[in-house]
Amino acid sequence: PVPCRLMIVGEAPAEEECKRGRPFVGRSGKELEMYLDRCLDLSRDDVYITNLSKVPLDSKKEMFDPDMMGEMLQKEIYDVNPQIIMTLGAISSYWFLRDAPHDMEVINAIPHEWEGKIVVPSFHPAAAFHDSELMQWIGEAFSTVNDALNGKVTKWKPGPPTIISKLEDVAGGDIWAIDTETMRDGRPYCTTATSREGRAAMIRADNQKELAKLKYFLSSAEKKKENIEFTCR
Repeated sequence: PVPCRLMIVGEAPAEEECKRGRPFVGRSGKELEMYLDRCLDLSRDDVYITNLSKVPLDSKKEMFDPDMMGEMLQKEIYDVNPQIIMTLGAISSYWFLRDAPHDMEVINAIPHEWEGKIVVPSFHPAAAFHDSELMQWIGEAFSTVNDALNGKVTKWKPGPPTIISKLEDVAGGDIWAIDTETMRDGRPYCTTATSREGRAAMIRADNQKELAKLKYFLSSAEKKKENIEFTCR
């Protein structure tokens, strides 16, 4: 429908979509319709669905000009005038969020502001065909869209970049923030930690010397626990 509150932008049509002249009509389309029904209580007729590229992409994404395709998408956005845009896949997400980190695991489900509209990036539904764990990530993105439709979302704007520093340079504050990144199999590969705004230390999981140093700083902070807040995820 035009106009429409919610616009969904995929990456490019597949063979079946090209035959039928309609986006998301194959296996990915059925997956998308499932998320729309279960997470938003909507059908595909309630939203506007399109792709950034109007032609199929090869496996290497060659001969793809996002700026040229973006001109066509810009006209669609103007006609549809959505309040919320959900992007499915890295290519369409990065077209909107060029200043955001280029890592879908970082930006997935986080609402951004783009030309006065809310943009919610998500993994492409087809990605879950190869990695079922991504179904939860996609569900989280649809949950954010649901919140946005109900006026419960604050648009995120990127702040100044965090400076990677030595561990000694980020210690001494009253609040410690710790984040451990893991591989797909669950094994940790690095930890970031800081008690200073705008700075963080990054420690590899196999760097026992720096991890022991971090443990020392945290144990020292434990001594004045009433003034300390630990935020971990």
